[in-house]
Amino acid sequence: MEIINGLQLALEERSYSSFATNLSLGLNARAGEMFDCGGPHLHKHEYSLDELNAWLE
Repeated sequence: MEIINGLQLALEERSYSSFATNLSLGLNARAGEMFDCGGPHLHKHEYSLDELNAWLE
């Protein structure tokens, strides 16, 4: 999360808006914890399209 926070701060300093979501990655009730990169990745980017649309509406 530090990388994302740092990037958002750098963009804000330059007057750019940014958007950082916390996608479920196919996990029910996923709330903020980092995804274990060493574990199996069963999600696909296509699965996030509905979530992204919900954030944008």
